[in-house]
Amino acid sequence: MTVELTVKSLIKGMRVHARREATLTAAILIVMLAVSHVTFAADSEFGGTRILKHRVTVLSLSELSADKEKAAIFLKKTDLLVYLPKDGVVMEEGDLASVVDLTKGELSRSDYVRVMEVPRTLSKKEVTPESSDRPELVVLVSYGITGKGNKVFVRLLEVSSGQTVFSTQAEGHDLGTAVRQSLSGVEDWLLTQAWRCRVIGVRGGAVVINRGRLDGLREGAKLVGYGMRGVPKGDKESDEATLLKYGNRVGTFIVTEVRNNFAKARADGGKMTLREGDILELPEVRIPDRDVRTRDNRLWDKIYK
Repeated sequence: MTVELTVKSLIKGMRVHARREATLTAAILIVMLAVSHVTFAADSEFGGTRILKHRVTVLSLSELSADKEKAAIFLKKTDLLVYLPKDGVVMEEGDLASVVDLTKGELSRSDYVRVMEVPRTLSKKEVTPESSDRPELVVLVSYGITGKGNKVFVRLLEVSSGQTVFSTQAEGHDLGTAVRQSLSGVEDWLLTQAWRCRVIGVRGGAVVINRGRLDGLREGAKLVGYGMRGVPKGDKESDEATLLKYGNRVGTFIVTEVRNNFAKARADGGKMTLREGDILELPEVRIPDRDVRTRDNRLWDKIYK
């Protein structure tokens, strides 16, 4: 009797163990399949590259509304009432300034961005692609107070095009909570985006680039180099459009020397050369959109509504 129970218990334990093994194997397969759908725009060798920081500046809607010249540089337009007609509730000036500083403080602790301060006086020369202190993105923030709490509206504006590339909003019992929640969405979006820098000179077979240690670069980082030939003088298109129209992939470059704001890179195993004005890029991470809506989807929705 005891032996029979022992055998039955052993068999039952083996079955449970087998089910657990099968469940574990299935889970691993699911994870592997999920990971296999995350691809890189270039070779898989860039998958191990550390996170690099995007340069951003933080501005409030009120600040841009009061400075038309600054608005024209960053937004490529000055009519903010048309651009953002529904945003915000009037707040006291001191409160608004405090929340802008709060946003900067939260972003300064991020692994994905480097906060740049905008000079008091701006000129178009100061926001050229080659500028060492040029922000890539503007975090445009506006705030509202509702009956349920505090709302924060965040838009990421691309400096090179003046277009909104990402927007989000969050609500919290205090503005600090709302800011942190909204910036979490910004970080998630930035994690998948391409990171770019410019060649500002060539010295001793190495290219000098306008990004450095404070932007997350370290020795050994790999970047894809693009020669930019035939770009018209005074070209005002976005970096993305310019790269697609005129960029010619030259090869991979390895960062060999890093300073705070600048770095040097050499061609990886070849005589590939870049010139001043060319672009180096850490490719974007492409995640397939599984919820793509089609015309057929919408048609069937209308039929069965």
